[in-house]
Amino acid sequence: MPNGTYVPDPVACESFYLCLIGEPPRWAQCPNDYWFNPETRVCDMPENVVCAAATTEPPTTTTTTTTTTTTTPTTVWDPDIEAGIFCPSQDNPFRILFLQSFIDCGRYYICYHGRPHRFQCVSGMYWNPFWSQCDYPQNTYCEVNPHPFPVCPRSGLSIFPHPDECDSYIYCVNGEPSIQKCPFYHHWDVGSQSCMLRDRARCVLD
Repeated sequence: MPNGTYVPDPVACESFYLCLIGEPPRWAQCPNDYWFNPETRVCDMPENVVCAAATTEPPTTTTTTTTTTTTTPTTVWDPDIEAGIFCPSQDNPFRILFLQSFIDCGRYYICYHGRPHRFQCVSGMYWNPFWSQCDYPQNTYCEVNPHPFPVCPRSGLSIFPHPDECDSYIYCVNGEPSIQKCPFYHHWDVGSQSCMLRDRARCVLD
């Protein structure tokens, strides 16, 4: 089996495994109501996925004679996500991005469509960022960081909100960060990922 192969979970449509040479399989789960699509190797709407583990018909899109209701993933700010946890605006189809919590050693996040989704290890276990799986505490070297700062991906271009300054954002190019300022009287809006008039923008500190 080639290195980096994604394998669907045989008993659950929403989960899958990432197989790496010399490492144990890494289990992961799609966010919300998405299923893993083995054809495209990304999480997808259930109606687009052929899943052998499914026992019921997947949900269908609601239509009327005048309009069609569809659901499109969007990047929004979730107040339940801790400060300093940010995902790149675009997914890497060949790599699942895991993020470690800054405030809870047993918490971790999976990035999907620019948005972090929170998960929790079972009681007594900590997240191990080296193996990207839950592990015994003595193997994890967990440290809580009271002042989190986003880490730039090693390749590509990404933009993150500044964790402490509403009028600034972090511009990442191939792992190198630079702090940029919005124009006068503008703040970085976490919903639209752009500079907006500060009385309309939603700052990461809000």
